[in-house]
Amino acid sequence: MQPDIAIMEHILRLQSSMHSTLDEERLAETVARGLKDLPGVSGCFVCIEGKVHALPGGVQPLEPCPAAPADPGDAFGGCPEDCPHAGNAGLRRFGLRTGRSAYGALFLAVAEESSFEPYSPFVANTAEAVAMHIENTRNAKALADAGQRLSHSRDLTRYIIEHMRSA
Repeated sequence: MQPDIAIMEHILRLQSSMHSTLDEERLAETVARGLKDLPGVSGCFVCIEGKVHALPGGVQPLEPCPAAPADPGDAFGGCPEDCPHAGNAGLRRFGLRTGRSAYGALFLAVAEESSFEPYSPFVANTAEAVAMHIENTRNAKALADAGQRLSHSRDLTRYIIEHMRSA
């Protein structure tokens, strides 16, 4: 079965629109909404570092993610080998990974495997795009924070030098 051009266009529009999301919660919601109606799919949810984002009234995970950090400041340890969501019958898992890090997965409830299969590689590509977006957004924030700290340090250094000269 060949992929339908209109559905391919829909997936490409989804990938393009991800870059306008303001945060990871909206990113997950955008992706879940964009993929839930693919042929053979009955729903979608996204797990980003143990935090599950599911659409109201849509497919829900049966249990919380065991990889979720205990405290908000804790680092994500990666998805466990025995992810409870991956073992659910009818759920297909697509990892959110880049060459540097793993961020979780998106899960599609696939009711009709034969209808969905032509789109599986494009969903995998979408998952990679989501991971790259997460990584790029976090890197940009870290860079901006470092720039602010550098600016503050420079201002403080100028202040100290000026006061040392005047003393």
